[in-house]
Amino acid sequence: RQIPALLGSLPRALQSEVESRVVSLFKKAVTGGDLGPGDRWLITSLQVFAPRNIGTPLARALRHANKHQESLCPSVRNRLLRTIGETLPPQALPALAETVCEGDNPTHARMALRCIVRITEERKRSTVVKQLTCVPTHHRQMLREALDLDDLMAA
Repeated sequence: RQIPALLGSLPRALQSEVESRVVSLFKKAVTGGDLGPGDRWLITSLQVFAPRNIGTPLARALRHANKHQESLCPSVRNRLLRTIGETLPPQALPALAETVCEGDNPTHARMALRCIVRITEERKRSTVVKQLTCVPTHHRQMLREALDLDDLMAA
């Protein structure tokens, strides 16, 4: 809970240094496949910094959280979804669709659905369409019931 205030109080030059280190540690944890409850501070820090170059690792982390949802602390996925909501990476669309369609937590499903809506509204159309084509067909069909993806996919 103190992370946003602490990071915000750092001098600007130090914020950049800390952001770079946080991104590096997060990418290392995701690549190693051992992202867990001890890394919640990293995810919260990413939410504060909202770096642009973190989309693919966030998507991988959310896929990991979805795959291990029975054993992983729910706050990890919650923080990932909040961070995705701040950064809006189109690369996360397939993992978000998985969270909506196969997740075990209705709150996370709603958060993921809101992220999908914001990404489709605020990110470059061609990039969004490209990422939506990576969403499995059965997930796209389920999402169509909740969202109007037809106009977007028709392009």
